[in-house]
Amino acid sequence: MLCHHKTWQSDLYEVQTGAKAEFLGDGLYTLESEPNKLIAIDTVEGIDQIIDTLTPEVGDLVNLVRSQKDFLEIVALNVSKGRALTQLALDNHISLEHIVSFGNAENDISMLRKTGYSVAVENATDHVKSVAYTICGHHNDDGVAHWIEDNLL
Repeated sequence: MLCHHKTWQSDLYEVQTGAKAEFLGDGLYTLESEPNKLIAIDTVEGIDQIIDTLTPEVGDLVNLVRSQKDFLEIVALNVSKGRALTQLALDNHISLEHIVSFGNAENDISMLRKTGYSVAVENATDHVKSVAYTICGHHNDDGVAHWIEDNLL
């Protein structure tokens, strides 16, 4: 994640994702290439308010999707995990019906809906669980690994 300076949001991003933020100062405004997404980080209520504010303004120009309860991703309309997986399957001559997908957050739903079999982790949002075919264990308990061992190996 590229940031202007260190904030509580960049600290939260690092804690929740395990990735390190990069602080660019004013260099953030003169990047040589465009970012592939924007991330808003706030309280759950703050993200709700951002969605309510942005949807009427840019909702038909971008996708607004939560990747965590307090993270909002803002991406181009044609960008989603579902589209990426569809292209990957096409490039490798694999039918989507032969692919299993796993997810926990709203940004996984497009992918879960595309594959032949979809699995939500126990800690997924209720909406994600409602989209998935089945549910596996919590990610902290290696739920995906156990599901693969039990069902594919």
